Amino acid sequence: MIRVGEKLGMQMEGRMRNVRFYEGKYYDSIRMGMLREEWEEIKGHV
Repeated sequence: MIRVGEKLGMQMEGRMRNVRFYEGKYYDSIRMGMLREEWEEIKGHV
């Protein structure tokens, strides 16, 4: 999923470590995003 976001032009904005607990194991939570200006620039080139 991280690679999909990167291909869409998003950047990793944050990583919260060991916040999700699933089947006895902790996982990191990733936040990805892009600025409105970046989105409009990409949208204009489509």
